[in-house]
Amino acid sequence: MASTPKHLTQQYYQFKTGHTPIRAYLHRIKAQDSPNCLRCSRGTKTVRHLLTNCQQWCHQREKLYAGLAETGVKAPQDSEQCPKARLFQDPKATTALLAFIEAIKERENNQQAWEQAYKTDNWGIKALDEGEREGEG
Repeated sequence: MASTPKHLTQQYYQFKTGHTPIRAYLHRIKAQDSPNCLRCSRGTKTVRHLLTNCQQWCHQREKLYAGLAETGVKAPQDSEQCPKARLFQDPKATTALLAFIEAIKERENNQQAWEQAYKTDNWGIKALDEGEREGEG
């Protein structure tokens, strides 16, 4: 953890303590209307949900499970009572968890950037549409 960038270390501890800005926590502090996962519609968006069954993060989760297997750590099971606690308490799982969290945050940031660009029309879509309409006439 000493060589891990500060922002990633912070996110790791947010995941570990359950204070990461995902819907279940945001709902608990009254910053969201619902705790449900909007991306996959398969339940409450918690750290456990991300680790075991969120469809949005299946590729990132496959890499997490491969990283855990390389270190001899059992992948979390949906039937397991508290997989989050077991993983975050095992020092051998730290590298795989950091990579998982970083991949999630990177994809979320890319998605937010795309949504913002679309909302503000940074790509000039409206101008292109108008130009096509003018050329049609």
